[in-house]
Amino acid sequence: MKKIFALLLVIGLTLAVVAEEKVVETSYPPKEEPKLKGWGGKFFDALDGEVDKTKEYQKKQWEKMKKQFEKLFNSFDRDWEEIDKEIEEKENETKEEK
Repeated sequence: MKKIFALLLVIGLTLAVVAEEKVVETSYPPKEEPKLKGWGGKFFDALDGEVDKTKEYQKKQWEKMKKQFEKLFNSFDRDWEEIDKEIEEKENETKEEK
């Protein structure tokens, strides 16, 4: 009888250790975010507008820069022989003008 009792005690303790704890979650009402009233709200609305304008300006400037880089790098796509001929023609024109 003592052996059965000891066996049940060991099994019970093992199950108690292995068993998962249940987490009880309590739900509280959600906290409301404080809202600015008066000049504070107007200030941040104006600030958001300025940020949007700045982002648009930066996009426009980036498009201009991309076009400039395209022109720059596309000019190197030509053959070097063509470039040499153009340089010689320009040099000849300047010599003839003198």
